[in-house]
Amino acid sequence: MRAEFKLDTLADISVGYTGDNIRKAVEFVLTKRRIAMMPRMPLRMIEFVDPLCHLNYCDHNLYSEIRTSFEGKPNVRGGNKNKKGKGKGK
Repeated sequence: MRAEFKLDTLADISVGYTGDNIRKAVEFVLTKRRIAMMPRMPLRMIEFVDPLCHLNYCDHNLYSEIRTSFEGKPNVRGGNKNKKGKGKGK
């Protein structure tokens, strides 16, 4: 990667995206073909904008709101898998 490519700029444009979103955008842009073209055509920041636009975004205010609403509550995702009789059809 050349010095003209500023990773801090990529970090700035990806604020509000999860690490997984950024990984997906980088994987989308850095195909084998694109990597082979890098000596002739250096990476540009604009190449990452479109893939990021297609991914879910959470602005800082919304993230803070969601985080505070779940503070002190049990982990909703994990649940207790040993409980029986809960859910549809049981």
